[in-house]
Amino acid sequence: IVKLSPDFKVFVAGSLCRDIRDQDNVVKLGFVEDVEDAYTEAPVLANAITAGTGLKIKLIEALSLGVPAVSTRLGVRGLPNELLPGVIVVEDDDPIGFARALLSLHQNPEARLELGRTARRAAQQWVASQKADLEAIIGLAKKAQADGRSP
Repeated sequence: IVKLSPDFKVFVAGSLCRDIRDQDNVVKLGFVEDVEDAYTEAPVLANAITAGTGLKIKLIEALSLGVPAVSTRLGVRGLPNELLPGVIVVEDDDPIGFARALLSLHQNPEARLELGRTARRAAQQWVASQKADLEAIIGLAKKAQADGRSP
């Protein structure tokens, strides 16, 4: 990526900063008080997950803040389909495809901004549906309790 776009920067936050060597194109943010600060610095989330399980919270956080993502397929495993419109998904064993997707978004601010808007809308809709489901469950529990039944 850097050979094709020398101004490309990778922003790293958290404890990982201690484990990687200093490099010209790597900006180490260290620990951040508010995750939004980290996403403000970087216009795209590179979610290159190749091992691990569970839902990747950083991906949902980025999407909810309007930050589009490039992710490996493993990186979106467990993510509801409603959130995928804000993510470019690349096969796990395709580092060239991953780099091309990042470079494409880096070089095309309009496409990056549109994907970010799509990401934010998708995340807002998903959160709203999760909230509605939770409120329905709470309503049923309250009704059962008012009727003298144990929820």
